[in-house]
Amino acid sequence: MDYGKTESVSWHPTEAGEKLDLHALRHSAATQWARRGVPIVHAQALLGHSDVRLTSRVYTRVAIEDLRGAVE
Repeated sequence: MDYGKTESVSWHPTEAGEKLDLHALRHSAATQWARRGVPIVHAQALLGHSDVRLTSRVYTRVAIEDLRGAVE
């Protein structure tokens, strides 16, 4: 399965005045997986969610954000 190329991101939290947050990193990973078409059950396993509904809430937010961006 190929879900797209891996992109390198350079981010320096101290320069941006932000703290590195594990939750934000997990959400970012889930966001990228969703946008690349990774099946939700695979993301569920990778994130360690016991219930796919939790994972689907993350994916639902991604879809809504993408839709908002599309109409703006």
